[in-house]
Parts: sequence; structure tokens; C-alpha cells
Amino acid sequence: MTEKKEDSRARRKTRKESMQMKAAGAWDIAFDAVNNFSLNGDANQAAAIALYAILSAIPLFILTLIAAGSFFSSNTTLQTDIIGAVQGVHPYFSEALLQQVGQIEGKSKVLGWIGLLGLVWLSAAIFNAIESALNIIFRSRRKRNYFVSKLMAVAMIPAAWLIGGLSVVITYLAALLAKEPSGWAGGVLFSLTMPAQIALRYLIPFLMVVLLVTFVYRIIPTAKIRFSVVLAGSAIFAFLVEIAKQLFTWYLANYTRYNVIFGSLETVVILVIWVFYVALIFLFCAEIMSSFERRDMLLLEKALLKPHDSLLKVDARLFQKFGRVYKRDEVVFRENDSGCEMFYVLSGRIRLERSDGHVKKTLAEMGPGQYFGEMAALIDVRRTATARALEDSHLAVIDDRTFQSLIGESREAALAMLREFAARLKNSNTTLEEFTHRRTQMLILMQILEHPEDAVDDHIRQISRLTRKEPDQIGEIMRDLSDRGILTGEGDQAPRINHDKMWSMLDSGT
Repeated sequence: MTEKKEDSRARRKTRKESMQMKAAGAWDIAFDAVNNFSLNGDANQAAAIALYAILSAIPLFILTLIAAGSFFSSNTTLQTDIIGAVQGVHPYFSEALLQQVGQIEGKSKVLGWIGLLGLVWLSAAIFNAIESALNIIFRSRRKRNYFVSKLMAVAMIPAAWLIGGLSVVITYLAALLAKEPSGWAGGVLFSLTMPAQIALRYLIPFLMVVLLVTFVYRIIPTAKIRFSVVLAGSAIFAFLVEIAKQLFTWYLANYTRYNVIFGSLETVVILVIWVFYVALIFLFCAEIMSSFERRDMLLLEKALLKPHDSLLKVDARLFQKFGRVYKRDEVVFRENDSGCEMFYVLSGRIRLERSDGHVKKTLAEMGPGQYFGEMAALIDVRRTATARALEDSHLAVIDDRTFQSLIGESREAALAMLREFAARLKNSNTTLEEFTHRRTQMLILMQILEHPEDAVDDHIRQISRLTRKEPDQIGEIMRDLSDRGILTGEGDQAPRINHDKMWSMLDSGT
């Protein structure tokens, strides 16, 4: 019984930790999406889309009415039903606008074919605005040719027209069937069940919106997002738009009097505001998709910047995603090995060593929160050292593609790594200076031992020639040796070595 309780407790703990990690990941995605929504100026992009929507949708709508006017302009009942269907798509569509079909139909003769083609070309402007906004959100550096982009935008019109028309027709049919869910068709009695009515009224229009938005997300931007991610983002968009439609309708019905200010332009103003809200939702869903695709980079960025995670430690999530265990004395990689991964230490200690003949020199020891192997992940070079686990260690193994994308997209992560590189370079320069100074000391002592009768100036000239250092630098080192009592002698006399103090210096390493 005790073992079963412990197993059950362990499973509950595992499930809890798994849910916490998923919640932390979702929080990272949502936070990044909101942050990028502001940084990318999505509100301004949405305003541009709303403007182009008026320039595009209104001419396209006029073309639609011209094409369809002959079919329903004389049928008052059918016209009323279609008005209701269109109002189901848009939460505040004026009947007066749709009741001008007869007048609009007459304008086709005035416009002519050139005018109609101009309207089609103008209608494509919204797709160019959407392409520009999505390329910024998805961080796509690839640009299409202007004419290719424009022709592609024009080609989008029939698809949008078809899906939008189907959505209106389905909404219209659903409204009719909701009024009379049973009747005769071709001499056969039919009856719609409640689930069928719900599907026609709500589910199918919802799926039509998802289909249209999926098509836009997938085709328009130059960046290619996975279909599953696009489909999920489109579903979120359709859901949020439905909520926004209900709230917008309630708001307009209770708290606005646009007709007092804008008069006959009320419908246009409301249409602009609605399109702006829809564009905001559209771009925010794109930000969510972009952040979801970048979730691995977000996690690595948090690790490099070492923030405080309120939900769960970043290390646990890093190990779940990239983790690999190395036992004590196990080699991570060897000197001169090929490789393209960077390693981030989650726990344990890693020693970097280099072989000098039969002697192994320790270059550095890495602990939790430190990383190594980043040069191979940045450039195509072989490993310059051997990495060995000093104890059982957990490492996050980051592939070069993820690492390079992070450096290219995250200014903060790039700056953090530059600071780390600068610190390592400073330490290397300090070590090199110390090595060079010590080497010069040894050359001075060897020169004096080999030529004990030479004067100070002769020693300085000889050492300067060997080390390529300035004579003043050599003289400064010799004065330091004299101050420490290792060299004796005054003026131009041949210097002498105090052997006891020389061996003491060599033993101490100073």
C-alpha cells in the first residue's frame, strides 16, 4: 500500500510539473506576443489595413453588388433575407447601404470595363498591406517582386470573394432553415435536428472564416509557417472575432451615437472601426503564431539573460526540451572533433582542457548557467579543446540553427553574449600578458646566467631583439627583479643573480 501511495504521489507530482511547464511555456508565448505587438507597431499596421480595407473592400463590394444586382434587386423578400445574412457577418451593417443595389447596378455602365478593372486593382491593395504587416511579424527578410506581389494580391480576390460569398449564403440558408427547420424538397419531407441547425448557423460559418484566414496566413507572407500552427491561429482568430462581434454590437447599441457626429457617414465610420478591430485581432493572432514558432529561442533567451521565472525554473524546461545527461569523466566532445552544437550547463561541472604533448592543460571550468562550444555553433570550425564532465552533469544541447536565429533576432541575447565574449577575451589577454611577462623574466635570467660578464645595456639589447619588446620595457622588468632582490649590482655593472630568491620566485610562480 505504501508503495502504491508513493507511486501515485510521484505520478501526481509529475503531472503537476508537466502542467506547470506547459503553463510557463504558454505564458512565455503570450508575453512575447504582447511585447512584439507593441514593438512591431501592430496598431499602426492595423490602422493601415483598415484604411486599405475601405479602399479595397468598398470597390470590391460595389463590384459584387453590380454582379448580383440583377438577381435580387427586383425581389424585395430575397433582398431583405440577404441583408439579414450580411448583417450576420458584419455586426452593424446599414440596410440603407444594401438597399441601393438598383442605383449601384446602374453605375456599371458609367464605370465601363477600364473603371471596373481599376476597381479590381484598387481592391488588391489590402492584400499588399497584409503582406507587409505579416512579413514584419514573421521576421521574413525575403521580398517579392512588386508586380509579382500585386498580381498575387489580385489573384487573392476571387478566393476571398468565393469564401466570403459562401459564408453569406450559408448564413442566409441557416436563417431560413431556422425559421422553418422542416418542409418539402423535391417531394421529400425533411427535418433538421437541433445539432444540424446549430452547425448551419454557427459551426459552418465559423469554419468558413477559419478556412479564409488560414488561406491568408499561409499564402500571403513570404515566411512559411507550419500548417498546424496556422490552422490553430486561424481558429483562435475566428473565436476572438465572434466574441468581438457580440461585444461590438452591444457597444454600438447602447453607448454610441455616431449619427449625431458623422451623419450619413455613420455606416462608413462604423465599418472602419470594425475592420480596425478585426485587423488588430488578425495581427495579434499572427504574433501568437510567430512566438509559438520561436518558443525554443524564447526559452534559450530566458536562460542566457537569467530572468526570474515565477512559474517554473527555466532550467527544468530547458532540460525537458534540449536536455542530455553526462556521467562523471564522460567526454562531451574531443579536441579537433567536428560539431555545430552549443552546450549550456544546467547542473554539474564541465572542464575544458587542451593537450600539449602528453600534458593536459585546463583552460576553464564551467558551472551552472555557463555555456561553451558556441564558436562551433557560429562558424564552421573544429573543436579547439576537449570538454569533460567532472561530475554527473545535465546539459542543454542547442543546435546551430536555433542558436544563430536567437543571435540574429534577439538584441538582448546578442548583447549578453558579446559581454561574455569580452570578459573571456579580457581574461585571455590578462593571461597572455602574464605569460609574456614571465617569459621575459626567464629570458633575462637565462641571458645573465649564460653571459655573466655582460653589462646591463648589453643584456637589454639582446633580450629586446629576442622578444621584440622595447628596451624601456626590458629595463622596467629588470628594475622590478632588482627591487625584489633577485638581481644585484649597481649602475652599469654586470648584474648578479641571487639564486635563493630566484628559486623562490620560480617555486611561487610569481
